[in-house]
Amino acid sequence: EYMGEHSMSMLLLCASLVCVVSGSELTPEVRNATTRFDVDEAILKGLEYLYRQALADDTHFAKYGHDYLMCIDGVIERSTNPLIVHRAEDIARAVARKWKGLFSEVPEDVNAAELSHLMFGLFALERIGLPFRTLKNQLREAMPHFETMEYLHFDPLDEAPGADFPLPKSNPMHKHINTAEIVWYNALVHAYVAQKLRLPLGHHRIQYKDIITHITSLRPYKHITNNTNHIHAIDLLYALTNLVWTLSDYGKLRLDRNVLEMEFAWFRDHLKPYLALNDETAVAIVIDCLKLFGEGVDDDAHEHSLALFASPLIEGEDSNIVKSGKEKSRNAFGHMNKDMEAALQYLLARQNPNGSWGQSDVAEQDRYHPTCACLYALCEHSHDGYGPSIPGIHKFFKDEL
Repeated sequence: EYMGEHSMSMLLLCASLVCVVSGSELTPEVRNATTRFDVDEAILKGLEYLYRQALADDTHFAKYGHDYLMCIDGVIERSTNPLIVHRAEDIARAVARKWKGLFSEVPEDVNAAELSHLMFGLFALERIGLPFRTLKNQLREAMPHFETMEYLHFDPLDEAPGADFPLPKSNPMHKHINTAEIVWYNALVHAYVAQKLRLPLGHHRIQYKDIITHITSLRPYKHITNNTNHIHAIDLLYALTNLVWTLSDYGKLRLDRNVLEMEFAWFRDHLKPYLALNDETAVAIVIDCLKLFGEGVDDDAHEHSLALFASPLIEGEDSNIVKSGKEKSRNAFGHMNKDMEAALQYLLARQNPNGSWGQSDVAEQDRYHPTCACLYALCEHSHDGYGPSIPGIHKFFKDEL
């Protein structure tokens, strides 16, 4: 059964939230959320959708299981609600067990793309506290046998990223020809993950700094308007998003808008343009990145949640703890400007009854990506310090750009 382990956190959540809405209807719910309860209810429904989808489609999971794990970990890193965090941790462990069951070792006839896939899965496992030492040792042995070009499709030590290789047909996010933005952020993510895992990325052991220097080929960033080709608008968004995600260690750290001034300004100025494009995934990503800069974030939210969830449960005063007390009346958007509030209301209104996000033309197995983005945007965000997460990158942005 898809519900998996019934931990104490799940029992509390079922007592306090309207937990799971099943079914495959794709008509978005119409709601006007004003309290934190409304938003947290939507987050929980989205998490349960991801859990069901991860366990339901083995073929899709074999390709994108590491994405599911990273998505769930992102909710764990961002949410200030302890109960949602605990439920996400339970789901992450169950999904991780499934991934480890499918990928127990490096195949003898492995290629660079397959090694990348295994590396990303290992990275997700380590983030949720489930190291896989046997697989890691095998990757450390196998990865140097391939050239940099086989991983990144360009050599960052000799050239800027180009667009001269075909995009894999299996890629669910881009079904068009490559662009320099795609090549660059693909390399950025590869280098970041390999460096964090201390794995050699190719014979030359490429580092994050070798990729980040090519950001100059993307600057100055294009301004997106209603007349911009949608493909180019999305490619640039994903490039800058992966920059923010890696520098924030995928949601753990807050970024200094004074150091990444051009990047922060770009996200701040593009919430309305992407909203005008009616692309809920893009809108959610922009909101998430703004929050990673501290925009619209209530720094006391985590303390509010801890205080709220502690005493009523212990004292037995009210089992319906999410709806009780301050949480019932606390405005979900009190620290946000009107544009962010309107965008979040738009996202909440776009959630499907089965908990997912994604328009009617999006295949069921591909709704995990918009669902993940919307969950990130809806989380209040709690950060464990300041980025960048890679040493020396702060100086690069301050002194060399």
